[in-house]
Amino acid sequence: MTKRKDYDGVPVYRETPGDRKRIIKYFFIPTFVIYLFFLLHLSYVVNYINTSKGLNAINEAFENITNSPFNIYFDPGIVFKGLIVYILVFAFSTMYFLSKPYKYRAKVGDEQGSAKWNDNIKKYNKHYSFPKGETYSEITYKIDDKEELAKDWKIKPIEKKYEDSKNKNLQQEGYVISPNMILSKNVNLSMRGKETFRNNNIIVIGGSGTGKSRYFAKPNLLNANASYIVTDPSGELLQSHGKYLQSMGYDIKVFNLVDMDLSHTYNPFSYIRDENGVYQMISTFILNTTPSGQSSSDPFWENAEKMLLTAICFLLYESYVDDDGNKIDGTFAEVTRLIGYAIPEKEGKETKLDLIFKEVEKANPESIALFNYRNFKQAAGDTAKSIVISAQARLFPFSLPKIKNLTSSNDINLETIGERKTALFAILPSADTTFNWIVSLMYSQLFETLYYKAEHRASKSLAIPVRFILDEFANIGKIPDFTNKLATMRKYDISCSVILQNLNQLEKMYEKDHKSLVGNCDTTVFLGSGEKDTMEYFSKILGSTTIYKKSTGESLGRNKSYSRNEDVIKRELMTPDEIGVMDNELSIITIRGERPFKDEKFPYEKHPMYKYCGDGGGQELFLNPEVIKEMAKAYEINKELPSNNDEEIKKIDEQLSDYKTIKDWSNEDINIVDYILFS
Repeated sequence: MTKRKDYDGVPVYRETPGDRKRIIKYFFIPTFVIYLFFLLHLSYVVNYINTSKGLNAINEAFENITNSPFNIYFDPGIVFKGLIVYILVFAFSTMYFLSKPYKYRAKVGDEQGSAKWNDNIKKYNKHYSFPKGETYSEITYKIDDKEELAKDWKIKPIEKKYEDSKNKNLQQEGYVISPNMILSKNVNLSMRGKETFRNNNIIVIGGSGTGKSRYFAKPNLLNANASYIVTDPSGELLQSHGKYLQSMGYDIKVFNLVDMDLSHTYNPFSYIRDENGVYQMISTFILNTTPSGQSSSDPFWENAEKMLLTAICFLLYESYVDDDGNKIDGTFAEVTRLIGYAIPEKEGKETKLDLIFKEVEKANPESIALFNYRNFKQAAGDTAKSIVISAQARLFPFSLPKIKNLTSSNDINLETIGERKTALFAILPSADTTFNWIVSLMYSQLFETLYYKAEHRASKSLAIPVRFILDEFANIGKIPDFTNKLATMRKYDISCSVILQNLNQLEKMYEKDHKSLVGNCDTTVFLGSGEKDTMEYFSKILGSTTIYKKSTGESLGRNKSYSRNEDVIKRELMTPDEIGVMDNELSIITIRGERPFKDEKFPYEKHPMYKYCGDGGGQELFLNPEVIKEMAKAYEINKELPSNNDEEIKKIDEQLSDYKTIKDWSNEDINIVDYILFS
């Protein structure tokens, strides 16, 4: 029904075609059954009571129903004729009913609001979870014993109906545990967006200690139903789930800004496909290396700096070759070196970069790099020098050995994430966000790569769904055009779970687009918060309900009187204060088009795969990084045990034995990351 308010403020509802069709549907079945029952009794009295004819037969049929309800008989002629009459009458009645003007009707009891909790979990799961109509706790699995599981780690659902045919690619190596996203103890959402008519984007809000990792990120990783891109601020998720996912057939990738020696490498230039890719890379880099809150009434400096960076990046994109003339990827370290060539050795002389671009002009006068360099050179001497110095300051991180090594080669292979089961863990420092913009740049290029892969497939979607689980989203930097990506990624089988401590973090990052960003996520999971604006926001979106108010009054004067009044008043389903003191075991889930749920948080330890991850006693992925370094150092450098203690020598000797075994097995110089991931 469509809502409207009359002049007295009382809500009224206009009937819609859907309302009337539902009335017809629910009216037809019971009336048909009753009428058929009557025809069977009519058949009985006509055939077994000789006096039963005409109207008399109808009267005796009613008497027979009352006195002997089970005295029935099937007479094909009577039943057939009776049903024809019923169909004709019902058809004409339906046509008349549908042709009548739609009415407005008051809805008593909802004068001040109709918000209420969704307590019909079974009905919800019938439409939005897979298998239909079952809560997660009702789905059982056949788990092999631990010894057998350790052999191949292939876990199959107990019944074939639980296998998701859409996700056959996921089941080639390992098996899908559940094709749902876990929202709470009883509320799931199927990843089959074309069946739920919802996107799979989720906003997760929870203050410190509310269990954003334990109750949301970790259980969803155990489901093993997509490729995962995980922002992992402390490395906790890799520690507990890396080995489990690897054993389920996943390729494990680690981008580690905490300990860069224990990271796969990522070169942004390796993911430039065309000219647009160059512009996107530079825009993301400048956006995330500009100090927060910095603004200028004159954008000249930033634009001029951008032109210089664009010129050099296009120079590498267009003409960077090896000694044999083969095109190779540029690097930001090379950009930093070339920027230094833009400062003349002597005042008034040509710079080394000028000479390079003279050669470019001879080879390709239409070069985009040359076009941007000419624009940069329009700046006067001191101005140009200031632009170069500003660009050098921005590029300073790439002169640091660890950042240079991290970004000068590429073995993270982002292009395979939508084709093979992959889990990429981006480990960020908890306290220092200096270099987190590199992750933002990587995510930006990853989105472009995934879109390109999907658009060039016949199905126009990825072979394997990709889920971004973006914990501490506020710390990864800005992703350009992220709001539009949220609005369009559904058709490519990509989804994002944006995890925040409060909504103010989102508003600070995406000041103009934060409302649209939330609007492009059909699901919100609230785990608890004490932040005022966040509490008020959730109180508002939960809506208001109507409650009855009774009041009495009594006058004790000479003329005693007594009064009693009843009224309806408006009340929030939950006030901000009530949200602030909500039990830490509870969560609130809102899904577009559904009434909100208040449900217990998912019991992580009850997940059927919990015992196979690190938290449940299964294998963890990482050894202590310091132990790894000591092992490598002792084995590779001097192979001497740094201790006189027999027990310590024995312990390190065992570790070295493991390290040597892995090294010999690889038949090549082992990368420290490979040792960690595959030992």
